[in-house]
Amino acid sequence: MTSQELNVIRSNSNTFSDKRISFAVKFRKAYKSYVTKSDANIVLRNLNMTVPRGTIYGLVGAQGCGKTTVLYLIIGRKSLDSGELWVLNDTGRNVTHVTKTKPRIGFMPQETALYCEFTIMEFMRYFGTLTGLPSEQIRSQINFLADLLILPSVNSKIKHLDYSEKKRVSFGLALLREPELLVLDEATFGLDTLYKEIIWKHLVYLTRKFNATVIITSSGIDELHNADIIGIMRKGLLVAEGSPETLLSRFEVETLECTFAKLSTQQDNRGVSNTRAHFNNFGLETDYVARYIVGDYLTDKNRGHIKVLVWKNFLWFIRYWLTNLSLIAIPLIQCAILFICYGRPPTDLDVAVVNYESSQRDCKPISCENPHVACNYVSYVADHFINLVDYQSETEALASVISGRHYASVVLRENYTAALKSRMNSWQDADNWDIFHSIIDVTCDFSKANIGTFLKLHFHKGFRQFMKEYMAACQRNRNDVSLPFQWKNDVYDIMNLGMTQYSSPGILLTTIFLLPVGLTAFSLMSEKREGVLDRTLNAGVRLKEILISHLISNVVIMVLLSLTITGTTIYLLNLTVNGPIVLVGALVLLTGFCGICAGYLLSLTCKSESSAILIPLASYVPCVCMSAILWPIQGMVSALRPLAYALPLTVPVEALRSIMEGGWGLTNTMVCLGFVTIILWIIVFVAICYFLVRQKD
Repeated sequence: MTSQELNVIRSNSNTFSDKRISFAVKFRKAYKSYVTKSDANIVLRNLNMTVPRGTIYGLVGAQGCGKTTVLYLIIGRKSLDSGELWVLNDTGRNVTHVTKTKPRIGFMPQETALYCEFTIMEFMRYFGTLTGLPSEQIRSQINFLADLLILPSVNSKIKHLDYSEKKRVSFGLALLREPELLVLDEATFGLDTLYKEIIWKHLVYLTRKFNATVIITSSGIDELHNADIIGIMRKGLLVAEGSPETLLSRFEVETLECTFAKLSTQQDNRGVSNTRAHFNNFGLETDYVARYIVGDYLTDKNRGHIKVLVWKNFLWFIRYWLTNLSLIAIPLIQCAILFICYGRPPTDLDVAVVNYESSQRDCKPISCENPHVACNYVSYVADHFINLVDYQSETEALASVISGRHYASVVLRENYTAALKSRMNSWQDADNWDIFHSIIDVTCDFSKANIGTFLKLHFHKGFRQFMKEYMAACQRNRNDVSLPFQWKNDVYDIMNLGMTQYSSPGILLTTIFLLPVGLTAFSLMSEKREGVLDRTLNAGVRLKEILISHLISNVVIMVLLSLTITGTTIYLLNLTVNGPIVLVGALVLLTGFCGICAGYLLSLTCKSESSAILIPLASYVPCVCMSAILWPIQGMVSALRPLAYALPLTVPVEALRSIMEGGWGLTNTMVCLGFVTIILWIIVFVAICYFLVRQKD
């Protein structure tokens, strides 16, 4: 648009006077700083800035001068340290509530702030519905903006657009609800001349036709020659404010760029404060002090917000299916690896056997007249998980164990059957020869402790069974060779190991707890990273509404995943559930809900998306180790036991184990403690999140 065209528009617009002018934005004596661990960086110093209604206010300055901070103060995303801010206040009084059917500000961040997997239509429809626009108006607005901004097909996915197209879509979103105040951060940056001209022409049209107000920032001052007022910022100060023509006349220069250079030199040489060059062409009241509670004008109490947000969350979950699938798959793969690799009996164990009595493997049936019962004992210890390897001498067998080729050696001496039979008949009167030759020598490699212990117990069990059968064949009482010690009930059968049954409740709850942690944190952090969060908040949505919508969608996903994983695990692993299945489901769902609350906490405290994802993934092994899943707490170092009991999963794991294996219900103390513990952790997470949201909202 040419300067002559703009002058025609300006001449036809209402003139401003001291009495009739109204203001869209006023800053008075505003200060803002960002405090770090080492320093406090002051970005705004005694800012006094006035934006009249129905004007285009161009805010210019180098990067870091405070332009974006000013915009975020206007839209309520940041707050002043001191000073006063007045936004969209026609009465001149301290306003605390604005009852409008939709937000009054359209905001365009410097980033494109778009969901790349959404289409243009889906993203614009989401924001249009969020602000309460009827469906017909949304469609007509989308078609109008697509034609105005020369957008590609509205059914195109945003990820397929180039930077210029994304920038124009972002600009169109700010215009979608026809706001009173447009706040644009570098709206034309990266666009070619044609699109810049279209945008500026439309901005002028909005201000003259509908008395809208536009605040637009730019790092290049010459681009703002079409603005009604230009505010020049440098080092947190507004050093000049006026129309382009007035600035050129005042500083006797030919270009606005020269104006900026001249003001910069003056500030550096004289230490100019915020007593800027003042111009009366718009009747600015620089001595007027306004008071306003920032953020009230942004609130849109629309009950339909949560419904729209939940729809968007499910669409996001579907469109970002690959990333979400990986977040689901990683804990499931870890869970599957533990189930597959842990708790099963060892197999393919090579054991050296030296049978001096008989080298035959095909044994005769066990009987009292059988002269070679050593062969029968070997058959008792032989199993599908043990590979017996024959050796000719004890020395060779022992050497194979020492060298690590075999896990154990078993040696049966010559005349073993005769010595054993004589010892049975003589008992306490047996001589040393019978005692020596009736002993079976077993040597185990206990450098592999678990395998050594397993073989030791297996050989003992095989010997007991062998002796009972041999006693019965000799018409003796089977119990004559039993120890005077009896297990009344085998609660834990070491031969079947039972470690899968023992560890499965803990592995299951750990997976169900950590899975929603990652999903919840990623969904919220990605919304923050892509800049959509600022857009959504500016649309009149409160932070608690966003959290509630994520809670609803994540709970639905968590319930489906948790019940599916639990049912599949119980079925495939053939786990025993002796207690009420309802209690199993309730404890599983409470654990998943606790994981969602933990994910909220991560999203509110973590600064980066990667850290919010890595924390739950890195927590899997510590949770498994410290929550009595693979090893009892009594086997831990004493100093770690209180910490282990305080973790969210330790007591619930014991409770689930008690329900599944013990068949206990809520009358059992451990089961009650499991439910109480997980509920207390939910309360703790929710309380911390509520406190953080109150601070941020």
